Formats: sequence, structure tokens, C-alpha cells
Amino acid sequence: MIDREIIEFAKQRIGLEIAEQDESIPAEIEAIKADFAARGMIGSGNFIVAVQDACVRATNERAKLVWQTLHRGVTTIGVPYDDDVENQLKAVVDHYFPEHMNGLKYLVVEVANQCGLPDIVSKIPDKVENARRSALDKIYSEIRLFVMTLKKTPGGESYSPQIHFHNSTIGAVQTGHQSVANVNLQNNAEGRDALIRALDVIAQELAKMGAIPGQNKAEILELVEDGKTELAKENPNLTKLTSFLPTIGSAIGVVANLKPAYDGLKAAAVLIGITLP
Repeated sequence: MIDREIIEFAKQRIGLEIAEQDESIPAEIEAIKADFAARGMIGSGNFIVAVQDACVRATNERAKLVWQTLHRGVTTIGVPYDDDVENQLKAVVDHYFPEHMNGLKYLVVEVANQCGLPDIVSKIPDKVENARRSALDKIYSEIRLFVMTLKKTPGGESYSPQIHFHNSTIGAVQTGHQSVANVNLQNNAEGRDALIRALDVIAQELAKMGAIPGQNKAEILELVEDGKTELAKENPNLTKLTSFLPTIGSAIGVVANLKPAYDGLKAAAVLIGITLP
């Protein structure tokens, strides 16, 4: 069973992350409103759909925030396997994805009412609810993978990742479960898969953006592909990855729109013993 203190800490951290996200949603809706107003379409059904799409994106971002924060908490502190761990983790996730997601749905209704279209919401597909269900399915799958990995941890010990402190004046230091001089990535399927997914997200987000101030976008994308290529090898080179990943992280970490992608990379990197700033 996961210690209650760990659960409460994770929930507190998740609450802070969601509160920060909630502050950004109204600003995005105002930007959408200004765009449609400039085109004379402020009272159209397309405007309501655009607002709904913004709430769908917020739901998907919330899913990333919740699982990344929860996963980071339990893996950093370390938890032992038992039959109730999966249910405990799901209960935390469920708390942030209630059946009706009234907060985000209310934003759509509110905007429709302001535009004099109170009946339109009932006539369009409930994308927010669909996004909620999809998000839960994905997180439940990640939880199941985590629990399966935890169950296979030798001796029933708590699972926590090997963590490297790089760029230190005293050299590279490792802490965590069964720390060794060389990390065997060949048998760390969870960490490799998580990193590949994180790099895919970064590539997708970069493709949507124009120039990145102070950075060469093409070089970042090349590093992302190099990282994915290395991770796909039978026996990845950890030295190369400890060069690629911090460089990618430093390049995207200061870009506001890429913060979720950076957080995903940071959480995934921990699984193979690499910490990003």
C-alpha cells in the first residue's frame, strides 16, 4: 500500500499544477474570441466548437500533468508492490477527472450563453467528455504498466529509479534502488518506451511552431531523432543519451508552449537514471 503521506503530497502537487493550468484557459478562450470577432464570426457555431476544442486540449494537458506528477512522486520516493497499489493510483487520477468535468464544460456553456446560443451545446458532440474518457483509458494503461514493473522488482523492495547528478564538482553520483556504475538500458523497456513517447511529443509540438528564439529548431529536431534512434537500438549508448537529452531539455525548457513536452521528457528521463534541470 502506498503511504498516505505520499498520496497527499502528490495530490497537493497536482492541485498546484492544475491551478496554474486553470489560469491559462480563460486567456486562451479570450484569444479565440478576439480572433473570431475580427472575422465577424463571434456568434457562430464554429466559435463555440473552437472554444470546446480548447477545453479538449486542456483536458488532454491535465491528463499529462496528473500522471506525470503522480508518477514522479511515487517513483522518486519509492513504493513497494501490493495488490492495492493500482486501485490507489486510479483513485487519485479519478479525483481529477470526475464524470462530468463540470469546470471545463461550464466554460463552453458560458460562452454559448454569452453569444446567445444557449441551445447549441446540446446539439454538438460532447468532445470534452470523450476526451475525459480517452484520458482515463490512457492513464489507466500507464498505471497498469507501472504496477507490472513494480511487481517484478526483485525481493519485493520499493521501486525508485536510479538517479544521476550530472555537472557536479564531485563527478557523477547515483542514488536510488540498486544503484550501479552502469545502467542497463537493454532491460529497461518502460524507460525506453516512455522516452520515445516523450521525444515523439516534442517533435510534434516543434512541428507546430515557427522559429524558437535563441535556438536552431532544425538542430533540436535532429537531436530528437538521434535520441529516438539510439533508444531503438538493442543496447542504447547511455553516454550519448546523457548528452542528447539535457541539450534537448535546455533548448525547449524555456519555451512556455513546450513546458508540458519538457515535463514529459524530464519525467521519462528519470526512468533511465538521467535528471534534467
